[in-house]
Amino acid sequence: MEGDRSVSTSILERLKVRESAAWSQVMRLFYPLVFSWCRKAGLQDEDASDVCQEVFRALAGNVDRFDRDHGRNSFRGWLRGITKRQLLAFWRRRQCQGEGGTTAQKRLAEVPEPFLDEASAADLRADKHVLLGQALSLVRGEVEEHTWQAFWRVVVDGRAPADVAAELNISVNTVYLAKGRLLRRLREEFGELIL
Repeated sequence: MEGDRSVSTSILERLKVRESAAWSQVMRLFYPLVFSWCRKAGLQDEDASDVCQEVFRALAGNVDRFDRDHGRNSFRGWLRGITKRQLLAFWRRRQCQGEGGTTAQKRLAEVPEPFLDEASAADLRADKHVLLGQALSLVRGEVEEHTWQAFWRVVVDGRAPADVAAELNISVNTVYLAKGRLLRRLREEFGELIL
């Protein structure tokens, strides 16, 4: 991997060549978020799962079209747009399934379509929190427990590296290395995808 490329760009490049590991990571990272968007739009779990499948199918067919436009476009925003389109398609299909003549069609047409509202600042923060949690769980499985504990206690709990080193019976340098290694791994693998 080249040092000057962000890993999120690397993942996107790997998606474009249909690398299964990249698709697996993107699914694990973004599925919970897309599912939550579908639930917020009023779908039941089963319907939300169906729409999620359509979202990721659309993503697979269109990943070549994603353009960061020099940092102005986020992958998460683009995925939210795909989700909105798939929700609209879902509600249109649902309306077309109505049988029973003109009166039934009229009633179906009058039912407001739940939709995915524009994201508020609080929604964006919550989305980032979900994505960061998913990214952390993906990275956690790649490291030894003492490395994870050193990282977590310093970065998340805000503890002093010397205190963490003493608790874990490792050197302070090992704590700094664990912190740096995991932060770099998160940036490289998920960087712009979760920001």
